[in-house]
Amino acid sequence: PYWHPTPWHDIAVITDESPRRCAYYQQESQNVRTKGYCTEAAHNSPESCVDGGGEWKEKEAFDEPAPDCVAGVSSRDNHNGNARGGKPNYYLWKIPDHIEEGRCVLRLRYNMTSGDFRSKALATTEGPATSLLRDVGDDYFHVDKAMNDPNPGTRRRTVFKGGPPVLPQDPVGDWLDLGEDHRLQLQVNTNQYGRTFEDRTHTFFVRKRPNDVSSSTRIVNYNVRGRRGNIVQVYPSVEYDFVPQDLTVEVGDYLHFQWTGSDANAKGNAGNGRQSTDRSNLVQVSSREENVPL
Repeated sequence: PYWHPTPWHDIAVITDESPRRCAYYQQESQNVRTKGYCTEAAHNSPESCVDGGGEWKEKEAFDEPAPDCVAGVSSRDNHNGNARGGKPNYYLWKIPDHIEEGRCVLRLRYNMTSGDFRSKALATTEGPATSLLRDVGDDYFHVDKAMNDPNPGTRRRTVFKGGPPVLPQDPVGDWLDLGEDHRLQLQVNTNQYGRTFEDRTHTFFVRKRPNDVSSSTRIVNYNVRGRRGNIVQVYPSVEYDFVPQDLTVEVGDYLHFQWTGSDANAKGNAGNGRQSTDRSNLVQVSSREENVPL
């Protein structure tokens, strides 16, 4: 959750430490909690704000349910494809009733922090300069720019001697106690040790449910995933697929198809149809083992 007021309404938190963190994330969301800010941006609490000559103001909670919080599924690092069971990592969101119609903006925001910041980690307990590191605690809430290297770039590929920072870029050390002639270099980019990314933003429209479709009727958004080409040509995207991949529908359910395509694909990409175009279609087959449509 954001510390200060935000226009973003929280949908879900996906974490690898759900039993430990979910309650905190949910109770701190502005969906359910008032958020404050100082007229002097340098201050982050009511006390320091007033002491610094500012005025502490508050924005009311959105009065919405707390965000969902679930355990994340692990996948290979830097792998933009499928995870367990050949399925992509995903989250199924049921559009809430209070969003009736209009343009929405969806932002995917993710944080990562290395375990090397923990007070008992090897990176913080070895080397003569580790006394300069303050204990950030197991929640990492005190990780800030003070943990950065004061002379970035000058210690790259140098022998590890403690911090700050926790580790230099690509540190070198006798990690296996084999002697100084057998030092190894760790491929570590410390610029990515504690980061927040907000670089996946999408816009979409929500349309009002038709009057002849009851509020209890299930409507599923069925989307095209991927683009034209073979797996090499489309990376980091994927070849054509549907989302959700496995979907069971019953009589009375509605499927809302959202086709995507482009007329600006690279010429020569594998696929059928006119060069540079990007189209999808849907046919019915009697089983997954067959290819000829009914």
